[in-house]
Amino acid sequence: MDGVPCESVCGAAGGTCIGQVCRIVSTDQRILSCPTGVACEVVCTHANQPCRDGVRCAGATTCTVTCVGSQACQAGVECFESMCTVTCNGDRACQGGIDSSNGTCTSHCCGTNACSLGTGDCVNDNQCL
Repeated sequence: MDGVPCESVCGAAGGTCIGQVCRIVSTDQRILSCPTGVACEVVCTHANQPCRDGVRCAGATTCTVTCVGSQACQAGVECFESMCTVTCNGDRACQGGIDSSNGTCTSHCCGTNACSLGTGDCVNDNQCL
């Protein structure tokens, strides 16, 4: 067995498996946590502060986070020990920063005060599409 089957953990996290990647789309403000042991893709795009309370990737094998909109993922993104790619595009998007302790991380921060508390160990290129 190569890891945790996506189907066994993704639904409980509010996601849908696309192959072996747990894809979670959120338009509300609550914190979002990826399931442990699988690849995770988080999409927080909405006009009303999507994932404002943050995203936690800890335990996911890889984590791709897209936070688009004013105050999207405002509380920040935690990538502990995961391989993360984080896009924060909007005023105050990921304002709480990105914590990538012991992980591998690439970030794209665009917008007034986006990622204003830092990007930790992330390589940041400030390029958003």
